[in-house]
Amino acid sequence: QEKVAELQQELSGKEQEKVAELSRVRVELQEQIGHLQAERTAQGGLKEKIAALEREAKVLASSHREALLDKESEIASLLEKLRLRDAEIQRIREDEAQRASFLQSAILTYVQGSPLGGYSPKK
Repeated sequence: QEKVAELQQELSGKEQEKVAELSRVRVELQEQIGHLQAERTAQGGLKEKIAALEREAKVLASSHREALLDKESEIASLLEKLRLRDAEIQRIREDEAQRASFLQSAILTYVQGSPLGGYSPKK
């Protein structure tokens, strides 16, 4: 009977150890579950931030593309104005050269027709 009591006490002690171990494991698992849930929440927040930044990047890229197209259009317009101005300057130069030529001819004709024109060498 003493042996049975001893074995029952040993069994009871082992049972208490098992219950304590189960409690310790349960607490440990609850802690791990808590950490994993916190991590999942943090990752969800980061995913939302990433999505928002990607949307913002798309908007910026689109507006930069539009700005670039506007600048290219402005450059083309300015180049066309420059081409027209160069053509106008060339036309004015040609007009000036023609006027100078007419003036030179008129002066030559006048000089040759005047009494001073008699001083030119004659054949």
